[in-house]
Amino acid sequence: SALSRLFEAANDFDLVKMDHSPASLPFGPISRVNGIDLRSIQKRVTSAGAYVVSRSGLEKLIARSEEYGDTLDDFLYTPHKEWQMFQIFPAVSAQLVHLEELVKQQSHINLRMGERELDPQINATDLPRGPAWFRIRKELRRLGSRLSWKFWGKWMLQRKGGYYGYIPMSEDLKNL
Repeated sequence: SALSRLFEAANDFDLVKMDHSPASLPFGPISRVNGIDLRSIQKRVTSAGAYVVSRSGLEKLIARSEEYGDTLDDFLYTPHKEWQMFQIFPAVSAQLVHLEELVKQQSHINLRMGERELDPQINATDLPRGPAWFRIRKELRRLGSRLSWKFWGKWMLQRKGGYYGYIPMSEDLKNL
């Protein structure tokens, strides 16, 4: 299976995202790791529904963690020089919430809301977001990333064999 092959090659990555995201995204050229097709994640992505973290990746996450909050997606999927994160191609899992159209067509699937939508206490807005300098730096980095991507990032990515688009899904996900 894909998981067992990734576990055998855990020295080759910090994190591998296994699930589909509902957005067009930039990825690096195909890399083959122990027979699995992976593309490096070039920009912050969403959906932490399924991922594999290596031991070195876990150690890096622990070292990078801070007292104040960051969303799980931002914490896991923000590119860093020393952070080797990849997307499996095609995706082998998906959160049903991202597949609502597909689910609507399948009468045997019952899609339920998660606890976050049902319990307002879970989504409290008074969680510590960090000091002002942290939040400002985060937003300036996001702005810089958006501008560089808009002006030359997409062109450079495609020139190097990268990919911009939706993450393809494995055939069994397409045929729920």
